[in-house]
Amino acid sequence: MENQTEEPRILQYPKKDKLAKMIESIDCLYNAVVDLELMVNKLENQMDQKLDKVLNEVKAKENKSKNIKKYQSHNNLPSEKFQTEEPRIW
Repeated sequence: MENQTEEPRILQYPKKDKLAKMIESIDCLYNAVVDLELMVNKLENQMDQKLDKVLNEVKAKENKSKNIKKYQSHNNLPSEKFQTEEPRIW
């Protein structure tokens, strides 16, 4: 009678194997998502650095332009559009 109350072991192993494979698949997917998240963060940081570099270059050019205009106005120099004329030789 003891044999009748025991569950057959053959049915238990396939369920455990299936569950183990599902857990392994989920673990692989999770690791892939984590890797993708790290890659996205790295790309975002690179883009932020490049954007900061471009913004700094633009600010530097704006400041240079402002400084030239200030210098011209303080020294009564003609603006750039008048400087393009070639001097006359008599």
